[in-house]
Amino acid sequence: MMRIAVVEYNPDWVKQFYANKTMILQAVEQFVTGVEHVGSTAVPNLSAKPTIDICIGVTTLNEVNERIIPPLQKLGFDYLPALESGIPERRYLQKLNEKSEHLVHIHIVVKGERLWNEYINFRDYLIAHPEEAHAYNLLKLELKEKFAYDREAYTNGKANFIQAILRKAIVWKSDDKEKNNENNLAASTASYSRDLYNRK
Repeated sequence: MMRIAVVEYNPDWVKQFYANKTMILQAVEQFVTGVEHVGSTAVPNLSAKPTIDICIGVTTLNEVNERIIPPLQKLGFDYLPALESGIPERRYLQKLNEKSEHLVHIHIVVKGERLWNEYINFRDYLIAHPEEAHAYNLLKLELKEKFAYDREAYTNGKANFIQAILRKAIVWKSDDKEKNNENNLAASTASYSRDLYNRK
């Protein structure tokens, strides 16, 4: 059994994401609506397993198996359809190196639906709240030492924290959207007032 590898944040993770994003878009750009860097490697200064998580957004999963998965397999990604029994709203692929270490995970989901929103909200919330990211960092390091060879226990140990962050992120996103709407309304009102003034 392999030891869980949680390492310090590496700025190269961003470069690795963009390198993979470029390859992905060259292969399937016409069929996707977004390619985002998600997971812990997308959050600055957060320790993580050195695996790049990529979320690909689509409008529907209906034609993913025919149009998107085969080109990604040609890029060296392995498709794991067995995992769809647990998460039917996701298509999952991964790329491993010669030591069977995970390099890249691809999550194909419908953009704007639950899984997409959770991936994006979790990332955005931690980036915007470094104190929460720090708390998550400490938890991961603690679990790494406690469950060094038990991946399931390590993952389960993070579950409550992740769910709490997702709940906070929903409120935060809602408040942020409301503020943006208020700012847009204020800007529109100011523009309308200037227009009326200029007409006098």
